[in-house]
Amino acid sequence: FQSTNSGGDWADYITLEIVGGRLRFAVRYGYRENKNDAHVRFLGKDLDDGKAHTVDVGHKNKATTIKLDDKTPESEREETKINTYFRRLDIDRSIYVGGAPNFKGLLSVQSNANFMGC
Repeated sequence: FQSTNSGGDWADYITLEIVGGRLRFAVRYGYRENKNDAHVRFLGKDLDDGKAHTVDVGHKNKATTIKLDDKTPESEREETKINTYFRRLDIDRSIYVGGAPNFKGLLSVQSNANFMGC
């Protein structure tokens, strides 16, 4: 899943993808004070096991929270938080789920393998 923005090279974006059986979450909050405010987090393992998994991403009070398999037993849950200067994400264009017509124009996407969903 990738969202692109019309804001040029420093647009905000988020990316969720499975890479090597793990969830790869990438976010860029834009550009401030000569700093590219980009972050990558990996969660879980063996997520390509053919079972259903849930992901919840929220952004509130200058923090983005990513929860993986939140409704499963505690031993299988994983959560991470990214703190930032920005109160909101400014994502306003194109959302792709499960693939995209052209991966070359998408920021931060690592995998371009075929995705077999449900």
